[in-house]
Amino acid sequence: MQILKDILSRSLDDLLPLTKLIADINKDEIIDEMDFSLLDQTVNSYYIPEFFVDCLGRSVDDFSIEEAEAKHLALYLTDEIFPPEDLVEKISGELSGIREIFGADIPQLKETYHFNYNKYYNANLLINFNEETLEKVIAGEYNEWDDLNKIYGVQLIKIYNKNVTLIFNDVLSNQKLVNIYKELPGITRINTLSLVLIYQPSTVHIKEVDGYRRYTFVIVDSPDNELRHVFEVRDNYIEYINKGKIVPLETE
Repeated sequence: MQILKDILSRSLDDLLPLTKLIADINKDEIIDEMDFSLLDQTVNSYYIPEFFVDCLGRSVDDFSIEEAEAKHLALYLTDEIFPPEDLVEKISGELSGIREIFGADIPQLKETYHFNYNKYYNANLLINFNEETLEKVIAGEYNEWDDLNKIYGVQLIKIYNKNVTLIFNDVLSNQKLVNIYKELPGITRINTLSLVLIYQPSTVHIKEVDGYRRYTFVIVDSPDNELRHVFEVRDNYIEYINKGKIVPLETE
């Protein structure tokens, strides 16, 4: 907190960009006494800034779980770094139709979504730099990543110990981001933030079969017991593969 007090006593023009980013806790683009108050609350564990996230995958932008699910699933079916908007819209509509039509008989469908093993809904990178480069990053003097950060929409830079985390403003292909950013100078290690689980969670899988999209809802009651409900969307119809039942896909 003393550091923030020192920052508040200085002119904003004297602060490095990264210092401004870290000190502006409530992200109102002004560093003032409110930031100090929020920091005090954070230290005493009764305030969580909106751009902090928890280990369950809440997003910096707070995507709805349905939106994040459709974007992540779209990335499985494309070689793009950005999820195609038209595909995201189709997947979202199809999943909505499945849950609405079959959810009355299988209520778990309305509670089961694609599980994102990354810590955030948003794309993210965890980067380690060599000591010389890390000093430049902390000082706000590492310009080699500026163009990439603009192109792919870096929203937040977090530095903890020697770890630098980039959080992007959308769902992107994390692996493609790794392949792009690893070419930057001074990086010694790069990965994404992933959750380590004791057993597989309930989730939704997607794959293309003969040009149609097939969704598998995996419902896990316990580590030793899971149920799978498989649906295939064909044109304007949904087939419940488990029972061979075909019904119209009614989505707005």
